[in-house]
Amino acid sequence: MTFMERLKFVWKGLRSVRAYAAAKMGRLTGDWLAVATSIDADIRSGMIPVRSRARDLSQNNEYAKAYLRAVKKNVIGSEGFKLQVKPIEYVDGQKKPDRLATNILEQAFKEWSKPDTATVTGKVSFRKAQEIVIETVARDGEAFIRLIRNENINRFGFSLQLIEPDWIDEKLNYELPGGSVVRMGIEVDRWRRPVAYYLSTRNHTLDVYGNIFASAPHERIPADDMIHMFDPERADQTRGISWMAPAMLGMHNLKGYIEAAIVNARSGANKLGFFRNAANTSGEYTGDGTDASGNKTLLCEPGSFEDIGDKEFTPYDPKYPEAQFDPFTKSILRGISAGLGVSFSSLSNDLTEVNFSSIRAGLIEERETWKSIQSWMIESMLDRVYGEWLFMTLMVGAVNLPATKYRKFNAPTWIGRRWAWVDPLKEVQAYKEAVAAGFKSATQIVAEGGGDIAELYAEMKAEKDLAKEYGLELDFGSGGTKNGKQGTDGSADVSGGGSGTADAGNPDGQTGSGVGKGGGKVGRSLLLV
Repeated sequence: MTFMERLKFVWKGLRSVRAYAAAKMGRLTGDWLAVATSIDADIRSGMIPVRSRARDLSQNNEYAKAYLRAVKKNVIGSEGFKLQVKPIEYVDGQKKPDRLATNILEQAFKEWSKPDTATVTGKVSFRKAQEIVIETVARDGEAFIRLIRNENINRFGFSLQLIEPDWIDEKLNYELPGGSVVRMGIEVDRWRRPVAYYLSTRNHTLDVYGNIFASAPHERIPADDMIHMFDPERADQTRGISWMAPAMLGMHNLKGYIEAAIVNARSGANKLGFFRNAANTSGEYTGDGTDASGNKTLLCEPGSFEDIGDKEFTPYDPKYPEAQFDPFTKSILRGISAGLGVSFSSLSNDLTEVNFSSIRAGLIEERETWKSIQSWMIESMLDRVYGEWLFMTLMVGAVNLPATKYRKFNAPTWIGRRWAWVDPLKEVQAYKEAVAAGFKSATQIVAEGGGDIAELYAEMKAEKDLAKEYGLELDFGSGGTKNGKQGTDGSADVSGGGSGTADAGNPDGQTGSGVGKGGGKVGRSLLLV
């Protein structure tokens, strides 16, 4: 063998050693799929069973129910997303907020958000619709919202129809002229941009008394009239899959394991036993009766023993579950929690092994997930709903604003649910230091807490006016300042709009609101957690 041949042989061996271990085929990887498939092919083959099983888990599995509850609670919250409209007008070349338009639009949207106008059924408010949509996406993988524009439907000319994903016929797949295709009930062009959705005409009889089965005839709904809510994982994805899919098998198996352990524990608690004739000298035991097949039966009560012969006793005393039950279930639950993207303590409600630092670190990571979902929901649903509502509201004249300024008024900001920490005093002190150092503004901090600085100042001014009417002097935080100056009595003067926070030095030694012990002053924290 020549030198070059030996070199090629060595190089080939080195390449074999350095190849990806995950790509190798062998005894331990023989059952590992190594064929590339499209995401749509995977979803189409598993969409119906995954969706059906996810719904079953949501109805019968406590951990699935806890996850869906956590999604609604953390993404939507008790108040839903709060709309802030901030149109800008130019006065003498200076940008200023148009507060009149802000108040008109926010009040009109609040009125539209009520159940009788927000949805076509007249039963679901816009806040509740947000809950239904996010739970449907988490459980079923996707949700559909049809935009209904009709000047006769309500005074705003706009409403929403929530559509179950079952009615977009996933069995509908064919090619169209010009490069467009229909994939799983959705028509897309050659750029994979949705063009239309094929909605199966509902058979209300089957809907009530039988299984959901989407079929022809279909109603073709243009993409401009539909919001398809799903969180894509790959570029070519057309339909969504349940967020619970990676953890569903673990939840199902854990439920079966716990059920078997409970049955075994109940049997063990009965402490059953039998007396039998070891020598088999007595006659055959006849039992207490027979069943429908003629088999002999024995009536049994917990704590009772049946004498069926001579005096040899055979106990039936299952011991399981024993000490390994708790660590085993926790181990499975940790895997389920990882698959769902929530912390173990949140899903299991088990705080026995956490401390302040560990739970804080876990919650920070988890809350980043919730905030990411909130941003996705704003981009995919809320901004579009507001834009469509605004257009129809201006067109039908439901608000006294010019339709020609649609682009100016289409400036929504959505404030999602935010979370307070276990130690709010430290959090407020941190906010105070950040404002003092110039790292953050009061506007940023109030917005992070889900508030609006203009509304907060208006509320504070109203409180000061009311207090003045009753002869009280307001103290907005002992540590606050006005233009860098502090009052001689240690209180902050915020009449000029400065910010301050209540700290341990206030008359009550507490944060928040309260009546001071001297001078009839009322303490109130400006920065809200």
